[in-house]
Amino acid sequence: MKDRQPDELSPSHPELDRSISAERALLLLFLLAGPLVLAEWVIFSILWGRAALWDGLDVVLTLRTGVLLFIGGLLTHEFVHGLTWKLAGRVPWRHITFGFQPKTFTPYAHVTTSLPARAYRWGTVMPLLAIGLLPFLIGLAFNQPVWAAFGMVFTFVAGGDLAVLWALRGVSASALVRDHPKRVGCYVVA
Repeated sequence: MKDRQPDELSPSHPELDRSISAERALLLLFLLAGPLVLAEWVIFSILWGRAALWDGLDVVLTLRTGVLLFIGGLLTHEFVHGLTWKLAGRVPWRHITFGFQPKTFTPYAHVTTSLPARAYRWGTVMPLLAIGLLPFLIGLAFNQPVWAAFGMVFTFVAGGDLAVLWALRGVSASALVRDHPKRVGCYVVA
């Protein structure tokens, strides 16, 4: 999924690969994020009606506004990964890179140093919370279908991040992990 040079891993620590292929991540995206988006749809529809939600989706998914919202949301999503890794993992900015993968037409954030699994998980899940669930909850609370629809789209987008969390199940919060250079997920290095 990410086409970057491999990071050097310490030869003194055995590595446990907790990554998954891009194809498996895509499958897990649908399996993990799909039910969340469906639940958001049902909750908003019950509270405010399906017509209002369709109006919100119409704004979010129209060509002119939708493209701008989607690109801005994707860039923000990746920035939130990096910012959270910086803060939660106390990682200097020089160890966080941002880029664009032409083959998959996606931006990415990559942490190039080891950090505790707890911090890596926070950095992985934070875009779902900040750009997916929070806008949805604002839209739900204040009957703002555009906010709700935006949140639903980015809840779905974060499905790949949920796949990473799935791959990390059972890894101790204090274990050191390092972002995988080419696949979705990471190595457990200590």
